[in-house]
Amino acid sequence: MNQLEQLYSDFLHFSKLHSWYKKLDFHGTIFYFYQDYGLPPKGFNEMTDKENLHWHFSHEKPENKKYYVTKFGPFLRGEANFNIIKSDNKLIFKKWFEENYPILFQDYYSTYHLDYFEKYEIEKIVAEAERDKYWEVTKNSYIKGIEGEKFTIVI
Repeated sequence: MNQLEQLYSDFLHFSKLHSWYKKLDFHGTIFYFYQDYGLPPKGFNEMTDKENLHWHFSHEKPENKKYYVTKFGPFLRGEANFNIIKSDNKLIFKKWFEENYPILFQDYYSTYHLDYFEKYEIEKIVAEAERDKYWEVTKNSYIKGIEGEKFTIVI
């Protein structure tokens, strides 16, 4: 597996670790990623695959390691979960949703009644699109970093 494939694999692994991501800002929260030995565990288990290098993601800038910068938000898992996310602040969520997905926003909050499955499909489209954006930012940060270029995060 090459470095980019490993990064993607570890990105997906990280996105499924915990549910704290739901509390991240809609506009993104800065994360640092770097290589280290071991695969972060799900839950409170011990580190696994301790013999191999994996990508680690953290809010804190690592010391004495080459690192890259990315941004993640509440759709990191890529799953439909609007009810959980918007419960913290419905106004911020609705504004963000309308600015970023105006057509889906209109469909979601339209006057005609959408059933549960139709709303779920819209939520799934948005969540997967956002997770894909987080991956693109992460990938581009890595590529620019190995090319020695400065990378500016824009989401």
